[in-house]
Amino acid sequence: MRNFVICLLTIAFSPLSLAGPCGFTLNANSITLPFNDLGQDVLQNISINDPNTNNTNLCKNYFVTFSKGGSGTYNNRELSHSISGALDYNLYGKTGQQKLLLDFNDVTSKNDIIEGKAKKPDGEYFFNQFPIATELRGGDYTDSILASLYSGKFNSSNALEDQVLIPIKIEVPRYIDLSIADSPTGFDETLTDRTVSFNPLNEGDSAQFYVIIKSNAGYEVTATSNNNGKLLHSGGSSFINYDFFINGSLKPLTTTQEIGTGSGLTPAGGAVYPISFEIKSVTGKLSGSYQDIININVITTE
Repeated sequence: MRNFVICLLTIAFSPLSLAGPCGFTLNANSITLPFNDLGQDVLQNISINDPNTNNTNLCKNYFVTFSKGGSGTYNNRELSHSISGALDYNLYGKTGQQKLLLDFNDVTSKNDIIEGKAKKPDGEYFFNQFPIATELRGGDYTDSILASLYSGKFNSSNALEDQVLIPIKIEVPRYIDLSIADSPTGFDETLTDRTVSFNPLNEGDSAQFYVIIKSNAGYEVTATSNNNGKLLHSGGSSFINYDFFINGSLKPLTTTQEIGTGSGLTPAGGAVYPISFEIKSVTGKLSGSYQDIININVITTE
């Protein structure tokens, strides 16, 4: 089950201390965005503070440039997972992935920057998270962009006025789904319990099923028994032993048993763990109903 409900993108702005000839400073608000695995253009606003203490031609105009970020390339900028994986994105001056925004040393035209007049200090750009073709590992994807504010024009006299570091984070929700299935390819997230009945109950009776896990993060799945690996008589005065097997190996349920662990994305059909048990001797046992409950528990570990 794809549980890509809503993810939040939080951008916090940390100004770096600079003092340019015009005294301009760059402002931008923290924002929250929904995660969208189909891609999206999201408007970002910036504003320029002008103290109006310098009326030279240099201080009548401004422009803003943007660094490459951690990927070191504009094609594409990347939000990286701390363990593995990346989410592509980029920054544009217009919607529809137009006017890719560049760093100062790479600018060749006004299409590469945000520019404006000091008397009209509001600007905008667009964050575009690219469509996702494959499922993502759960967790945080981060990057940092340095936005630089200059007075003047890019192709004439200019001066660096201010810089703002933009940390970017998208959190992809971690999920984990469990199915108890008849076959190793029978994953169904609605099948989370199973009743096995023997009537009559005989030594050597056995049953098999499959625990299948689908997850996009680390997980651990374990098994416990309410009666420590025994079928208990309804009157509580008698019991019948049984053997419990995980992947064909005998695992006594007198203690918690690990069924399996994983990290990152499971295979498309899920991680499959064969489970079986076999009834031991019933000789001399009281007639009646015997029961045990095996609990299958799964948790995320990232």
